[in-house]
Amino acid sequence: MKRKYLFFLLLSLIPYFAYNQIDTVVFDQLTAEHHLQIVKLKDKVSTPQKKYKIKTPIEFNSFAFGWQIDTKISPSDIIVYYRVHKKNGIWTDWKKDEAYITPGETRWQMYQTNLLFGIDEGLNDKIEFFYVIPQNIKCKGLYLILQNVK
Repeated sequence: MKRKYLFFLLLSLIPYFAYNQIDTVVFDQLTAEHHLQIVKLKDKVSTPQKKYKIKTPIEFNSFAFGWQIDTKISPSDIIVYYRVHKKNGIWTDWKKDEAYITPGETRWQMYQTNLLFGIDEGLNDKIEFFYVIPQNIKCKGLYLILQNVK
């Protein structure tokens, strides 16, 4: 009997661990055509050059990364390496991109990549990534911009 309760307790903790890297949902828009969500990742996930694997709160077919950095830099100084997990269990190959958008160009006031995709426009449910910024620069917030175009 105790084993059964322990099993259910552990099963109930899965969502906590799966989404434990998400701090807050900053923006959430659901329409008949798309679901757009911007999530701030916890500060512990803002460390450059460290690899992270995140189960996303929504399934997505396109996405972008965003960084809050107080120091003015060139967007191309931020390089991100990423891969996405398809719903069928396959990880894509690693890809490399750089930030393209400056804080003044977006209402969210952050450096951002362009819209990124996996190997196709199918749905994904996880992202694995790491990023590189100049050594003397501190990231004050890391964001995922997730989009599911239906």
